[in-house]
Amino acid sequence: MERSATGRNIKALRENNDLTQTEFAEKVGVTITTVSGWETRNIPPRQKMLAHIAELFGVSVDDLVSESGYLAKRSGISAATDPAQAKPVPADSFLHVEGGEEPIPCPAKYCREGNFFVTQEDESMNLAFAPGSHVLIDTSRDVADGDLALAEVGGGSPILRRLKLTDGLAILSPESTSDSFHRIVVDQTDPNAPSLRFLGRAVYASMDFGRR
Repeated sequence: MERSATGRNIKALRENNDLTQTEFAEKVGVTITTVSGWETRNIPPRQKMLAHIAELFGVSVDDLVSESGYLAKRSGISAATDPAQAKPVPADSFLHVEGGEEPIPCPAKYCREGNFFVTQEDESMNLAFAPGSHVLIDTSRDVADGDLALAEVGGGSPILRRLKLTDGLAILSPESTSDSFHRIVVDQTDPNAPSLRFLGRAVYASMDFGRR
């Protein structure tokens, strides 16, 4: 499901103010389920609530509901270049490999502005991707429970892990034949928990057979 402009703007407003969904819910006087509905299930706030949120955070109602609203203004992008609205590029196009020199071809379905490849270097996901694989990261949709997510934890380097979302917890699990990799659990309701940022979801992998 593609998130509404309102959902994207409210999420951007919350995150820019360093608030968890729980903290944001308490501040505006609703439940965490309500906030989650606004952000991820396209359930719009009532007009009175929009006005309340706008007043609390010093923004306009238009900032909360417009395609060119809060998210676009904070990101310095127009609605047309919002990742969720990105247009496909030609099917024979190539996408950039993070940290690499040569772009590589991508499937037409996912060859979109804003998407990119990363190289899976270690064995942490070797049941999903062979080490050395170029993994295509789709940024046009939010990551969801069960996705292979590219995430930054505590400001560290991005990692690919299987994502499980349950009861306010984000669980990032390796899929490996090695027991040297361990799952990471982040309590998203705990203000003292490490920061967690999702960069996108893995949708395709291409092995570079020239690697040794």
